[in-house]
Amino acid sequence: MIPTTLRVRELFNYLPETGELIWKISQAPRAIVGSVAGYARSDNRIFVCVDSKKYRAHRIVWLWHGRQLPQRLDHINRNPLDNRIENLRVCTNAENGWNAKKSKANVSGIKGVNWNGLNKNWRVKLMVHGKYVEVGSFDDLELAELISVEARVKYHGAFATSINLT
Repeated sequence: MIPTTLRVRELFNYLPETGELIWKISQAPRAIVGSVAGYARSDNRIFVCVDSKKYRAHRIVWLWHGRQLPQRLDHINRNPLDNRIENLRVCTNAENGWNAKKSKANVSGIKGVNWNGLNKNWRVKLMVHGKYVEVGSFDDLELAELISVEARVKYHGAFATSINLT
């Protein structure tokens, strides 16, 4: 069962500058009153325990602020360690993917731009609602990047990632 806002506020203080949760009540030997709650996994996702059940910290932060817990939350700046409430927003699975980092298989270094070996040019292609949209092919990588950014803004709106974070 998902904890209530009341229960979350009973257990934690919230630091708005960092988005961290601070223990108010000790629930376990490592849950020391006044210490930062939770632990980061190797994938940089922070988890906290509430009544012996693990939750992603950003979901507990959302509850702490009295908001109804949605199916999915997105970190606007794509940093899963940044759980400040202003960095969190409700999203769909597709929107969450639109705000994801570029694929590790990407050879261009630019999200949405891949090398087309058959035609020997750069192809701009985006996923939109479960289907690929072919935007175009370009000989110039810089032009392909500009087109990719414009297409992501057009199709992905507020979830478009216009910077190429790795």
